[in-house]
Amino acid sequence: MQLRHRQRAQITPLALYAMLILVGALSLVVDAGVFFVTQRQLQTAVDAAALAAVWYTPVCNPAIFAGPDCQSTAPTLPPRPPGWSCSSPAECVAEAVAQQNLAFVGALCRDFPTFTWSTVVPPPPAPTLTYDLVTVDCDAPYWFARVFPSIPATAHIRAFARATIGYATTTGVSPTGPGNLVSRLVS
Repeated sequence: MQLRHRQRAQITPLALYAMLILVGALSLVVDAGVFFVTQRQLQTAVDAAALAAVWYTPVCNPAIFAGPDCQSTAPTLPPRPPGWSCSSPAECVAEAVAQQNLAFVGALCRDFPTFTWSTVVPPPPAPTLTYDLVTVDCDAPYWFARVFPSIPATAHIRAFARATIGYATTTGVSPTGPGNLVSRLVS
């Protein structure tokens, strides 16, 4: 049996379509990986900042938590990034720790991540614990946005943590009690 008509280059359009689909799928995988790494790095920085903040005055108030576990003076802090300002030693510590941990993830964000810190005292009848809330926001560009800077496609990534300090109990953390002073982190 002999073929009468031989048609050349039939595979070329199929190969081009397959390559286009593969490049698109690869870009989705790369984007998802970058966003995942960025979010984990942000969460690590926020967790460290929230935990560092609760261990310094006035959050760790020696009048309430008497003992060697509390520090009575604020530490010497590194310089803050431009635009960041702090109003208390706990906030300064949180900002300094966040800045040190955001050094690598800052390159994955379009602009330097924004940092927010606040202290919350729950209303009665809740225990008189003070909570530090730390939030960091970042706009991470898509992979194709790095290749084509005119495309403003970004994903907004947020990480937050809430930390408190007190004495360990069977139901959580209490402002008074026997034992060692502990911190509790909720991410």
